[in-house]
Amino acid sequence: MKSFIDMLGNVVAGCSRIAILGVGNELMGDDGVGIIAARRLSAIINKPCILVLECGVAPEAFTSIVLRFQPDLILILDAVDFGGSPGSVSLLDISSLDRASISTHKPSLTIMAKYLEMNGLKARILVLAIQPQFIGFNVGLSDKVEESVNFVLRYLVEILDSI
Repeated sequence: MKSFIDMLGNVVAGCSRIAILGVGNELMGDDGVGIIAARRLSAIINKPCILVLECGVAPEAFTSIVLRFQPDLILILDAVDFGGSPGSVSLLDISSLDRASISTHKPSLTIMAKYLEMNGLKARILVLAIQPQFIGFNVGLSDKVEESVNFVLRYLVEILDSI
């Protein structure tokens, strides 16, 4: 996870405005990780240069807010099956979601990215992906995903405090 933290720090380092979008469905177990992470993050971070949104299962519905904010980085928090062990974390370019096997929001994320680009936004868009253990009707995160969220948020807050 150390290399992930270094990579995240390098990505954020050159940014002056960051939009963080939590994506997911809290009723579907680990699929709610993005929403839960965004909610926790918004309770801690209060900076005008950072926008945190809980987008649920329809992140494309928040494009007007993102366009008005004009971020240079969009960081999407989501559960993505990229073949890792449960709770593992990866930083993916939005275009790599075409190769990821499951993200229930994959079509809407790529459509949203294209829409933002077509409307003149020149932001880098990355997905902070957490490998789910269980996606199915269940409220709450699995233990491994919960541990990963806590780890990621601890370092993300530290990194964001520096901008």
